[in-house]
Amino acid sequence: MIGILIKYFGYTNLIAGYDPDAVTNEDALAAFVGNRVLAVALLTVAVGGVEYISTGDGTPWHWYAYGALVAVIAA
Repeated sequence: MIGILIKYFGYTNLIAGYDPDAVTNEDALAAFVGNRVLAVALLTVAVGGVEYISTGDGTPWHWYAYGALVAVIAA
């Protein structure tokens, strides 16, 4: 929901540390941050689905992949 508000409706004030005086292109910032928030949300839903259907063999490989992918998206 927050990603949609930032990207499609321009609520850049939802971005932590947002300083309107330091931003030169507010639309580009909204698209950049909104895309990343939406990507992490989609990834979270996907990992939840994997967790739901997993066999429970004791290996939390999907959480390792989740952490790595969130780190890549945040970089």
